[in-house]
Amino acid sequence: MLKTVSRKASQQALQSIIISLINSHIYDAIRIIRSVRAQVEALALHTEGAGRSKPEIQVLATEIASELSAIEVQLIQVKNQSHQDPLNYPPKLKSQYAFLYGYINGTSPMFKGPVPPTDVVDERLDELNQAWIPIYKRLQDIVNEEVAQFNQYIHEMDEVVFIPK
Repeated sequence: MLKTVSRKASQQALQSIIISLINSHIYDAIRIIRSVRAQVEALALHTEGAGRSKPEIQVLATEIASELSAIEVQLIQVKNQSHQDPLNYPPKLKSQYAFLYGYINGTSPMFKGPVPPTDVVDERLDELNQAWIPIYKRLQDIVNEEVAQFNQYIHEMDEVVFIPK
C-alpha cells in the first residue's frame, strides 16, 4: 500500500511541476508577443512618421502584429473586462492549464484538497500539450524568421530615422 501512495504522490508532484513549467512558458510567450508586437508597431510607425518607410516594412509589421495577436488570443482570453466575463467567454489555453493545476493541487476553491492523479489528468495534460506545442513553434517561427526579416529591412534602410518635433 505504501508503494502505491508513494507512486501516486510522485505522479501528482510530476504533473504539478509539468503544468507549472508550461504555465511559466505561456507567460513568457505572452510577454514576448506583447513586447515584439509593440516594438514592431512602434518602429513601423516611427519610420512612417519620419517619411523613411518602405511598403514592405509596413506590410510585414502589420502581418507580424496580426499573427502575434492571433497567437495571444489562443493563449489567453483577451475579451475579459470584468469578473463576470470568464462566464461569458471560453477559457483559453493558459486558463485550462491553470484549472488543471488547481485541480491536481487542490488550490482551486472548486475542489477540497489535492486530487490523486488519474489517467484522465494525464489525458487532459496530453491534450493541452498537443495544443501548446504548435502554438509555441509558430511563435518561434515568427520571431526567428519574420521578425528577423523585419530587422533586415530596417537595417537595409542604412540611415538613422529621426522625427523632428
